[in-house]
Amino acid sequence: MVLAVAGGVAGYFAWWRSPSPNERLRTGRAALAAGDTATAARIAESLAKRHPDHSLLLRADIQLRKGDPEFALLLLNQVQDEGTLRRESVSLAGQCLLQLQNLPEAERAFLFVLSEQPDQVDGHRGLAAVYYDQGALLKCLHHLGEVARLDPADARPHRMMGLIHADLEDRPQAVECYRAALGRALSPGAAGEVRVELAEQLVKLGQPAAALEALGPAAVADTPRQIAVRAEADWSLGKSADATRTLDATLATHPDALPLLQLRGRLYADAGEWDKAAPILERAIKADSTDMPSLHQLGMVYDRLKRPADADRVRKQHEATMEALTTLTLLNREADARPWDAAVRIKLAEACDRLGKPQLAAMWRRAAQASNARAGSIPR
Repeated sequence: MVLAVAGGVAGYFAWWRSPSPNERLRTGRAALAAGDTATAARIAESLAKRHPDHSLLLRADIQLRKGDPEFALLLLNQVQDEGTLRRESVSLAGQCLLQLQNLPEAERAFLFVLSEQPDQVDGHRGLAAVYYDQGALLKCLHHLGEVARLDPADARPHRMMGLIHADLEDRPQAVECYRAALGRALSPGAAGEVRVELAEQLVKLGQPAAALEALGPAAVADTPRQIAVRAEADWSLGKSADATRTLDATLATHPDALPLLQLRGRLYADAGEWDKAAPILERAIKADSTDMPSLHQLGMVYDRLKRPADADRVRKQHEATMEALTTLTLLNREADARPWDAAVRIKLAEACDRLGKPQLAAMWRRAAQASNARAGSIPR
């Protein structure tokens, strides 16, 4: 009898110590995050019979990471739970819909999750992605700020906020965000990119010494963009000879690098070497017809070279580009205020076409298509 009781007690405590389905789900997700798909799949299989919703969630996560969001959605639609697992399934469905570029349904999914659980970090991540793709940058910034609050170790929202503030020309705020990103864990490649982005803003704020400090020591593997920022900082500090040597050496191996052409043209003009400045600035404008500083500089150079017809042509191009960019800025503000207005996004696409920016035009057309889908009127 004693042995029987002991066996029963041992069995009871063995059950009590066995992992709960939620713990097994977390273990499976941890394995998946570590790249161990096989272990995650085994855990999903072990959950299938007695805990089908947990199994479906884990299997969907596996399929999403394998790049099959459609199959993942099919699995998630079978989840029956109305509580925590339901919220998790809707959040994961939102991620699937993001991958499928179904932004209206992704927005609905993430809004539902946040209505149930306002501090669900993946819900804020998802909405930040949706609104960024729709060009609603202020809404995107709000949700990125929530991600930064809820996951303070994550550097990515800080960097993304830095990029947006830089695009909006709010340079002090961009600097603050980039520095916050660098204070967190970043891959070496991402950290290098953020340092360059920070240095660019510091140069524009008239802080060249801080820009050089942000860049760190020069290296053989530096990109043309890094080299151009470093050279501009040197130039701003009165080291024109150093900047010139650096630019000339790099242009010899990267003759079409736009940041190098832009800065070298400015340095030639600053030194009064008009005949050398003209061809460099012409190459810069050929690479980017909306390069306002180079257009302005080239018009002045043509005046110095006694080329009035060319100066007049470039000034007209400068004025037309300025007008188009002003229109683009106003339309961007409208798009920001109305995240699902298709008509504004079509106008933005057309404006980008006129400015010779096909990638931006394509982005705005996708945003317009998403807006039409949300309204239930996708055009043929």
